[in-house]
Amino acid sequence: MPELGGNALDIRAGRQSFQVGDAFLIGDGTYNAGARGANFTAPRSAFDGLGVAKFNTDPVCGDLFLLRSVTDQTLMNGLDFPHTDFVGASVEWFESKKDGEGRFSYADRARYAGIMAMYVYDGESESCFSTRNCPGGPSQISSSSDRNGLSVLSARFGGSMIPALPDLSLHGEYAYQ
Repeated sequence: MPELGGNALDIRAGRQSFQVGDAFLIGDGTYNAGARGANFTAPRSAFDGLGVAKFNTDPVCGDLFLLRSVTDQTLMNGLDFPHTDFVGASVEWFESKKDGEGRFSYADRARYAGIMAMYVYDGESESCFSTRNCPGGPSQISSSSDRNGLSVLSARFGGSMIPALPDLSLHGEYAYQ
């Protein structure tokens, strides 16, 4: 689609890094501690799942995603974060920084505003994620897991919102579950 600019449509399948906005809600598909040793070797951030379709134009970009967080309860002795399968969509308006490519890089955006909708259609809840099902007590808890059927709507903004004060940036996100 040359009239939309180069690389306006990007479809990716399989394991990949992905984030929405500044990664407040979606940004890390793998827990990077414990038996993985990732804090010492290299952090992992990839998600599994079908993939992501990105629509990148200027000044609007959007994502459709069907992903799964990467977990391994065997490797992590039941203390990994719960696997979560989710589907969603995000759309964002932005202005690029001078000489920046905001449609491809969040860091190159001078300001932005966006919305996202997400639905968790399958989440693990059988492992040790709460005091109710954790024989070792609170010290063995990794996180809360009962996310099946969770719907999330969010609105976000960020960057230099006041042209007269270009060095002042504000960022925020509101999520409703």
